[in-house]
Amino acid sequence: MKVNDSTLKVDEALKVEVGVVNVGHEPITLYHDHPLLFVAIYNVTTGEKLRIYPSFMLDVIITTALQPGKAISKIYELRFNKPGSYALTGLAMFSLERSPSKGVTLETAKVVIKVQEDSTP
Repeated sequence: MKVNDSTLKVDEALKVEVGVVNVGHEPITLYHDHPLLFVAIYNVTTGEKLRIYPSFMLDVIITTALQPGKAISKIYELRFNKPGSYALTGLAMFSLERSPSKGVTLETAKVVIKVQEDSTP
């Protein structure tokens, strides 16, 4: 996961890129809903998960082939309407088999961003 800034103003756009890479030596097939990639937002102080973006998921089975060394990524534009410190993680939710009960969730390390009050009048 990458963010374009770690400090921003309330309602300023933050670009977050989330991706998954096949680090193996064989092609893999991912079975997933839409979307495959998400951003989870946490309260830094309490650790509480505030929300996942996007907040909806289409319950369909999409098949995505991923060759060795190849990546899939998605860029989201987030805005925060309250000042504070937030921790963001990237999520990939998929299965390596057609059975959704054998799902995998990968989560990146947390990145902390600070949202400051806009001081302009």
